[in-house]
Amino acid sequence: MGDNVWGGGPKFNARWLPANGWTTCINFSSLGNLVEQMKDKKIGPGGVDRLGIVAHGDAAGLVQLTGKYIPGAKDLTVANRQYYAKDLQKLKSYLAPSGWLIFFSCVAARGRAGDKLLGMLSRVLPGRTIVGFTTFGFVPVHPLMVNPLAAGDVYVAGFDRSSNPAHYKGKPRQTIWTASAKWAKNGYIIRQPADELKAYQKRLPDKRCGSVFCLGHARFGDVCTPYKRHPERDFFHAFGFRPMPIPDGAYFQPSQGGPKRKPGPVR
Repeated sequence: MGDNVWGGGPKFNARWLPANGWTTCINFSSLGNLVEQMKDKKIGPGGVDRLGIVAHGDAAGLVQLTGKYIPGAKDLTVANRQYYAKDLQKLKSYLAPSGWLIFFSCVAARGRAGDKLLGMLSRVLPGRTIVGFTTFGFVPVHPLMVNPLAAGDVYVAGFDRSSNPAHYKGKPRQTIWTASAKWAKNGYIIRQPADELKAYQKRLPDKRCGSVFCLGHARFGDVCTPYKRHPERDFFHAFGFRPMPIPDGAYFQPSQGGPKRKPGPVR
């Protein structure tokens, strides 16, 4: 049994206490600093079963892992993946082969931008499940960081931001099973929030081929190219989740006898 590490990122460097199944708490200033502190705590290779990171994610496809918001510079995004390449490889050595990396970062996983971010991370960290959320979260932290907080105390705030703590009273904690949780593994979105799934299906109604990965096609007669099978597919599909490929990697081709069309990304 490995460690369940709770990481309080910039602006969330509160006094976190182990709770809710999280066994080790670390306050960090950057992803590299988080990795160094895990080393200092004598966590061995593959010793982290779950890593939860609390950081701002005020826009889809973006996690603010540095203390100051600098657009396009140091935030964790698909465009900045090379900036984080070394730190992600170091982090990979600490995560168990089937471990979980969970970003409690508001709406970082929302929409297509969120799909691409989680998909990129799941390709860099194969075998691990990457989780993000499509709703804002709320941490009941004192402005001066004087109150201790229980690890895992991040609550579902909703689709819109609110600064009134009363709006969050009675709301559930964010977990991997929250309705707004989105999962990616090995380059695939394997759990899609219901609201987004319905939106995709409404935009492309009844034009899905027989592949369980299919998002839908622009017209009848198009079919998905074969996808590499992976063990998660049958399991999640059996429970009603529809695994889907990362949009940029989803291609279709005309079926036999169908209209000839150059393969391209599903729009």
